[in-house]
Amino acid sequence: MQLLTHSSLMNASSPQNRPRPTGNASKILTAKDGPRTLRILASLLFDSETATFVKDRVVTVSRVTGLITDVSSIKSDVDYVNDQSADIVDLRPQNIVLLPGLVDTHVHLFLGPYNVSSGWDDQVLGQSVAERTIRATTRAKDTLMSGYTTVRDLGTEGAGEADIALRKCISAPMSIIPGPRLFTVTRAIVPSGTYGPKSELHPHDEGVDGVQGADTADGEAECRKVIRRQVGAGADWIKIYGDQLSRSRLEAVSPRTGNYSFPTFTREEFKALIDTAHSLGTKICAHAISDSTIKLLIELGIDSIEHGYLMTEAGALKALQDSNGRTKWNPTLATFRPGGLYPDSTCNAAKRAFQKALKMGGISFATGGDTGTFAHGANALEMTTMIEYGATPREALKWSTLGGWECIRGRTWDGEEGNERLKNFEKAAEAGLHANCAEDEVKAFERIEEWPLGDNDVPFGVIKPGFAADLAGLIVSARSMAWLGLGLDGGRADESAGMDVDDFCDAIQHRVEFVMKGGRVYKMGGTEIARGL
Repeated sequence: MQLLTHSSLMNASSPQNRPRPTGNASKILTAKDGPRTLRILASLLFDSETATFVKDRVVTVSRVTGLITDVSSIKSDVDYVNDQSADIVDLRPQNIVLLPGLVDTHVHLFLGPYNVSSGWDDQVLGQSVAERTIRATTRAKDTLMSGYTTVRDLGTEGAGEADIALRKCISAPMSIIPGPRLFTVTRAIVPSGTYGPKSELHPHDEGVDGVQGADTADGEAECRKVIRRQVGAGADWIKIYGDQLSRSRLEAVSPRTGNYSFPTFTREEFKALIDTAHSLGTKICAHAISDSTIKLLIELGIDSIEHGYLMTEAGALKALQDSNGRTKWNPTLATFRPGGLYPDSTCNAAKRAFQKALKMGGISFATGGDTGTFAHGANALEMTTMIEYGATPREALKWSTLGGWECIRGRTWDGEEGNERLKNFEKAAEAGLHANCAEDEVKAFERIEEWPLGDNDVPFGVIKPGFAADLAGLIVSARSMAWLGLGLDGGRADESAGMDVDDFCDAIQHRVEFVMKGGRVYKMGGTEIARGL
């Protein structure tokens, strides 16, 4: 990896050379900060809209807005070396494939792997909110450095609204710690008696010593109230439990009953939860396992399903297919890998459901592994498990980039309104490419009433003008570079193709060398740059 810089881009000790946070018109780049533009040269780039790899591209990034302003074919190197208007990052010498920043749609930053950080109860009851928050900051950094520039955290599990404070510290204009764009739900929502931690001394109590793993609501009025309260607290998303092991205390004497997932809410309660969230412009997802519950949730307009390993072709999978992409599915295959937390029967069911969905086609996937049940920073395990179970690398990459954007984005980015916003962002970003100064770049977005830009209200997941400059570069073998460049799916039809798939899976997990989020470089040549440049 080579850097050709005209403004000491890599001088981390020089504050004037750091890109300023976006989203605040009073903190834009001035002449003393050096070039407003950064260009990234890549031999191979993944186009997540077409799920193809394209060769020899230069990606132009605005360090004022943090957005991509242009993607074009590479001209001669002399044109870039002699260009004093931009800093250059050259990824070509090391067989680096440039991807949109990856998206994990199901994480728990306030939990660590149970086999490393102790069990769920031990963390929820044995670690203070302050300790869990500090641990979450290191997990956020590990996540970003692995190439994941956006995550959706689906519940603090007893840490209240600490995820909102974490989001504030990661996001511009504060950005005091490195981490991905963070979409929050604060607390999951359950009915009484459903969730942990549970007291042995006082079985009727909700929680232990004032600690509850989720928010409780009973009846339609309380369901509406809890949604309003969480939205008012600042949640990006709402999470509910569609079914749960509500009778788990019977496990010792009646294992079958104790391990059965019962529906949590009534139809009327589900409707109140979903409709109230949507009326407040907020999307809502559901932890759900059983076929009948998921089918009902899809009918009522749920935005994403988490887990879903008991879905059938004639039931919930068909309902997902018929939703035409309105409801996304996060199968969380990584948490259900054999030899992990769950029995083989559950792991096999998860694999079968995913393979049935692949065969059916027409189902919108996103990739969220329930990260936190396994190590943060190993987020790509979900993607590689999908590939192991039959998806192609190109499919998995699309679901982990564009699919993540389509899942996580706010409701104002959906439908015709969203398409219009995307067009306006593209035009404003392209106008910035030709702007004479930083102020003119800002004015382009002021004219479409989109300035200041918010970290969670910009497009991401695609390398094209108007989208966030969230990028990840991974080193692959020369053979894989050639194989990907041919645009092949990488199926395991023969041994050589299988070797290429294995190399790609290893690269996506262990060989992320370059990371950019919002136009700031956080990893270069494998070296972490905690404050970003």
